[in-house]
Amino acid sequence: MLTDKMQALYSTIELMIESGAFEKVYLEYIFSGLTSKHDVIMHTLIELSKRYFDSSQESHSLNYYLKGKEGTTDDIDDSERMRIRRTLDYINNNRESLYLNYCKEGIILKGLHYEKKHEISEKLNGLELNPFQFWEIANTHDLLMIKAIVNHQLKSKNFSSERFREYAKPYDDGILEIKNMYKDTDPLFASFAYFILEADYYLDFYYSIADYLIENKITPPEDLETRAKAFVGIVTIHADLFCLYPELKITSITTNNRMIILRKRIIESIINMGKSEFEIEKEKYAECLALASLLRLRILESGEIKSIASKQDWISVVETYNVYQCFDHNILSIMRP
Repeated sequence: MLTDKMQALYSTIELMIESGAFEKVYLEYIFSGLTSKHDVIMHTLIELSKRYFDSSQESHSLNYYLKGKEGTTDDIDDSERMRIRRTLDYINNNRESLYLNYCKEGIILKGLHYEKKHEISEKLNGLELNPFQFWEIANTHDLLMIKAIVNHQLKSKNFSSERFREYAKPYDDGILEIKNMYKDTDPLFASFAYFILEADYYLDFYYSIADYLIENKITPPEDLETRAKAFVGIVTIHADLFCLYPELKITSITTNNRMIILRKRIIESIINMGKSEFEIEKEKYAECLALASLLRLRILESGEIKSIASKQDWISVVETYNVYQCFDHNILSIMRP
């Protein structure tokens, strides 16, 4: 349940939607589909919570995290140093590839661009990370399942069921460990660890689709991959919202496609809708995603969240949102013997 302060912020966002700034006919249209006004408000709140979580953590160099008990660089384990170096190279190479791919589409995401550092001392001292970011580097990018997703191995005919099981178990075990380790001591960390994994790699979303198809013995529509991709990854939206309201002075918005609760809930509709019906629903969803991004920007500009100083307020958002409802089964259960 939201705290009183967060309930008040929820009501503020709702008022921003309904105050007359957006035409009633436009709102009725975008909320007449799979995405509700409540979905948009809660997505705005969870993104604001993630922003608070990031800003509340101190950043340090990699050396800071790798130092031993004596707190000197001499105490850094060489094998761990090299593992982190390899992981950083792997991450930055993929970031640069993604940056160049988006550039080809006319989308410039400067945050992805990486200025290569050649010396290990530069890599360890020059990169500032908060504890959550270090956890990502130290733990998630060595997971075989994550690497298989990034390298598009899951599509390969040579990627067997046995290999899937081998890769999936450490992934499942890791998520359960995060959930159990942090749910009482640091629920923000516990929630956003899974939120980022599912938002960036969408494993549970894709395999929940597979589970639904298997359980219901349904032949997937020919464009299923295209349909699923509408709800994942980084997207640039040229929404009607920006055309209808030129005073916004925005023509498009590039944002992370992270409505993970919604997309899990609408799997049946994604699969069973006719092609033309799905195209309309996809358009409504994009409008809602653009609206949520705009609302988040307006809340930040207004300074409304400055009056919310308690960590417990933000914890109430992640507990209400409950990201782990997306992880409601072991993905190995999808595989048939």
